Amino acid sequence: MEAYLSRSGPCPVDILLNVAVPDQEPASVAVCLLLPHSTRWRRLCFISSYDMSSNLAPFYRVSAPNLEYISLRTGELIEEASSSSRIYPNCPSPVPQILNDVPSLTFVRLAGAALWKLQPPMHGITILDLEGSPSMYMTAQQLQSFLATTPSLVSLSLSRYNIVAQQEHLEVIPMQPMCSLRYMRICHEETRAGDLVSLMGLPVIETFKLQDLDSFNCRVLPSVHSITFIACSLSHIELRDITHSFPSLLSLTMDQSVQVLYTVLGFPAGEMLPWPSLEMITIYDLIPINVDMFCNMIHSRCHVKSKLKTVRLNRRSRTVLRSKGRLEWLCALVHVESYDLDEVWPPNMQCYDPDDSWNN
Repeated sequence: MEAYLSRSGPCPVDILLNVAVPDQEPASVAVCLLLPHSTRWRRLCFISSYDMSSNLAPFYRVSAPNLEYISLRTGELIEEASSSSRIYPNCPSPVPQILNDVPSLTFVRLAGAALWKLQPPMHGITILDLEGSPSMYMTAQQLQSFLATTPSLVSLSLSRYNIVAQQEHLEVIPMQPMCSLRYMRICHEETRAGDLVSLMGLPVIETFKLQDLDSFNCRVLPSVHSITFIACSLSHIELRDITHSFPSLLSLTMDQSVQVLYTVLGFPAGEMLPWPSLEMITIYDLIPINVDMFCNMIHSRCHVKSKLKTVRLNRRSRTVLRSKGRLEWLCALVHVESYDLDEVWPPNMQCYDPDDSWNN
């Protein structure tokens, strides 16, 4: 690291530090090497299974005018020895816990103990990724207060969150609408996704990505135009309800965990067309047993002259359809595109993110 810093001259500095041993001396040495170059920091990523808050204490009054991205994953996410859940302390912190002047900071990730020990200034960020711990919980008021510190937020990812109702003697603060939030990702089977969404004002939300969820319920949000399902175990009723919650959907991305959607979107006779504005469907990893359901759904929607125009397929999906003799049939009904890229979160991410736990 010392050679890299000395030889890079005035160039921006991108650092990923992964501390895999309990000895904290290497981390302390790295922090001391970085401090004199704070005006060049552009992206910083710190990963450790141990608490690094003491190592990063020298960052408290640091000015980093060019820092755009910081990802802090420190401490154990799950405390195996704990027999009962604990409330998150110091969330949100009344003052920044690290860094001082970061006018260019737009991306913040806080995971593990960093969530309550290493909060940077949040006012100007546009992308926030929070990873909690299933062994801890946050009150509704805490979550609302935390998000209130991010008025410019455009993209939000929440995972491993337990939200509990307020105590009777406390009132939930009515949350101001998050007027800039457009992209939202909710992950992990223990996250109560419906509770999270119900606490937020989302007047302009456009995109949801749901990953590794066992349940999801949501009020009606007509501004949502795109939804992605990855490894979600949702029931037929929940998926049907989702079609009512997001009536203006234009784009659907799904893997085979929500195969029942083929039946829901095929709409039995006599029912209204679900997602009548749907224009594009992206399919990941179609399996042979689902080919007939998928094709029946496409045929039904095309038969009633729906707005469906494009179907995007990854390599496995194309291979399965070709082996069943249905790929050419599909091409005759809709425009078919090859789509072998993993979707990046958030959709407008302009740089490589080395520490996203939920990337495909």
